[in-house]
Order: sequence, then structure tokens, then C-alpha cells
Amino acid sequence: MKSIRRQLTVTIVLATIASLLAGGFILYFALREALYARFDSELATKAQALAKASELDDLAFEIDLNVREFAGFGAPGLGDFFVIRDKDGTVLERSPSLEFSDLPDFAAETGGPAGFVNVVLPDGGPGRAYWKTFQPLEDDVDKRIGQPYRDALERYRDLRIVVASSTAALRATLRTAALTIAAVAVAGLLVTLVLFHRVVG
Repeated sequence: MKSIRRQLTVTIVLATIASLLAGGFILYFALREALYARFDSELATKAQALAKASELDDLAFEIDLNVREFAGFGAPGLGDFFVIRDKDGTVLERSPSLEFSDLPDFAAETGGPAGFVNVVLPDGGPGRAYWKTFQPLEDDVDKRIGQPYRDALERYRDLRIVVASSTAALRATLRTAALTIAAVAVAGLLVTLVLFHRVVG
């Protein structure tokens, strides 16, 4: 009888642990995927807003500073950064939050038109970056004619923007979720053992 009880106990414990581990991993990675997808969507939206705020004014590049501030790229320490370069790699605009630092030119490094990548931010913290290429247009519609405008379009063709934000809060959320799932799993295992002991008894 003791041998049967021992075998049943071992089987139930192993099955419970396997089920809890599988469920915990599935829940954690589903949550992680959802949070990163939301984070990436916000990064892409910020990049798109900055690209739309970029224009040619009298055939020279400029960016709407109000949009830049609204997008959260103002003072240092806010955890949001951006850099805009021309096709030759020259920096045309960078966020004040970067101060004297910079972000890598991922478009040049990868050769791709857009993408996401995990990075170490200028402040040393963990972050995630999104880059894309875009083409600014002349603000004055009447000036979108003639050779000077075509030269300006060529000069500012395939501009590359990199937007990066801190993932410290996201990682803290995932750590909390992992600890919560682990605690629930341990509690579930203990409850299962207690109930099993009573049923077998």
C-alpha cells in the first residue's frame, strides 16, 4: 500500500510540476510578447510623428520643435532619444535628451529600411530602438517645382531616423509578473499536495 501511495504521490507531484511550469512559461511569454508588441508600436508611432514633423523650409531641412517636445524628447533623463541623419550619415537633428551622446546608425549597419533592436542607452540603461527611412517634403506647396527643389529632394533623400526609449519599466513589470507566476505555481503545488494527501489517506 505504501509503495502504491508513494508511486501515486511521485506521479501526481511530477505531473503537477510539469503542468504548472508549462502554464507559467506560456503565460509569461505571452505577456512578454504582448508588452513588447505594445512598446514597439509606441516607438514606431513616435518615429512616424517625428518624420511627419520634418519638412523642407526654403529647401532646407527642419523639424517642428513643438512636435518634438510633445513626443517626449525634451530634457535629459526622460529616457527617450532620437537622431535624424542624412543618407551620408551626417546628423541633421538629435533630441536634447541625448546631450553630447549619440545613437548608432542602424539603417547603415543593417542595410534595412526599418527595424527594431535592443540597445544600451546613452545613460547606460537598457532600451529598445526603432529606425526607418523617410523623405521630407517642402512645406510650401508652391515651391515644390523646379531644379532647386529636385536638388533638395536628392540632398535629403532617404533620411534615417532612430528612436530609442528605456525598457527599464517594462523589464520591471516582467520581473514582477515572473515572480507572481512563480508564487502562484508554488502555492498551486502545495494545495495539490495537501488535497492529494487527504484523498489518498
